[in-house]
Amino acid sequence: MLKVKRLYLLTLIVMLALFALPTAAQDAPNFGTVQTTTALKLRTGPGEEYETVEVLPFGTALILEEPLRDQFWVPVRTPDGSRRGWVSTCCLVFPVPGSVQPSGDGAPRDWTVIARTVTASYLRAEPDENSEDLALLPRGTSLALESGQQGIWVPVRVMDTGQRGWIAEALIEMSVGLPEESVAQAAALSPERIAYGESLMMRLAVVPIVPPTLSGTVRQIFARGQQLGNNPQVVSKAGDCNMASGAFLTLIGRRQYSLGEYGHLQAVIDYFGGSLARDSAAAHAGFVTTSMFDSMVSDPSRCPSNEGPLVCELNRAKPSILFIMFGSGDMHYLSPSQYDAALRSIVETTIDHGVIPVLITTPSNPDKNSMWLKLLELNSAVVDVARAYDVPVVNLWLATQYMPKGGVADDLLHLSYSGVDWMYFNGDQDIWGYTRANLVALQMLDLLYNSLPIP
Repeated sequence: MLKVKRLYLLTLIVMLALFALPTAAQDAPNFGTVQTTTALKLRTGPGEEYETVEVLPFGTALILEEPLRDQFWVPVRTPDGSRRGWVSTCCLVFPVPGSVQPSGDGAPRDWTVIARTVTASYLRAEPDENSEDLALLPRGTSLALESGQQGIWVPVRVMDTGQRGWIAEALIEMSVGLPEESVAQAAALSPERIAYGESLMMRLAVVPIVPPTLSGTVRQIFARGQQLGNNPQVVSKAGDCNMASGAFLTLIGRRQYSLGEYGHLQAVIDYFGGSLARDSAAAHAGFVTTSMFDSMVSDPSRCPSNEGPLVCELNRAKPSILFIMFGSGDMHYLSPSQYDAALRSIVETTIDHGVIPVLITTPSNPDKNSMWLKLLELNSAVVDVARAYDVPVVNLWLATQYMPKGGVADDLLHLSYSGVDWMYFNGDQDIWGYTRANLVALQMLDLLYNSLPIP
């Protein structure tokens, strides 16, 4: 009889466990869906020191397993739950617009993870440094990554020749994933598309880096904001990784800078003070324009459950000025018209809160490829929206035109940065994109500070 009872209890436990499995799957944490905007490593933990599980190609859909509390890492899983790990937020888009596919000819198909050699590198026959050298690949050789990574060795195919072999992971860097048939078009546009891009450049080139004066509309917005209780000494930010980075205004707010010949800007820094270093709820790596109204991606430790990041930041900080810059994620997922519509909604919401929206154009690498053209189209929309609402635009694109690589890093997404936790205006503003961005932002604040009836 005792054996029967034990068997019954064991059977009951097993049945309960089986019934619990679907429920556990359904109840798995889900804090929104994101997509990768480049080839991205899925790691076993939150940091580059953790092991790589696999390389996810551009356009991979992932489910967040925690809210976006960290600026750098977030745990994710694939929609089917078969793979879990941590990814860097630098190359994600939050959230994935439901009806929007990555820009191009349609939904992604046969996406290939693209990499490039960072130095002259040997292609080897086996995943071993002592194996046969198949070829010496020059720096910048385009490679397609194939499945079957073994430790530090990655199986690859040379894009130009089709030759296959192995290469050490440390010798390559991930680039933007593209459909294999589109690699050539990304590298070289048709003469007609180049001419179109150059016409957009001519249009952008006549927009001042910083406007010479303020419009009456800006003064009216400021006056209404003061009636609503906004703080005239608070500046905030809305945008993606380039705005969320500690390299944009944060070092200025922390007094980690040397103004050099721009000493006259000290007064404006003193006035806006620590607000320049604020961690904005509306600026996060991976945000796109459509993210601003999605409460799913708001930080629950700072924002009410019914507020998107933009309204949360405007209500929480009560700023008088909001810098707005999007582009590095939007260019992969939104058409220029969709981007224009989302940006208008952001500007209208900001104005409704009595906050002055200051739009910023996005720098682009001068190499005439598809990313260059798409950013020109989005920047053209920025100018159109600023003119439609009679609000300021800072033309950072123009300010970085003659800088190395147009002020952007090798990944073509982020502003270039010295990597030093100090902002030097001693010539660095002509070398690094972030230094130039800080300078023109301070010049814009100087205009506002000296033109508005600030108490």
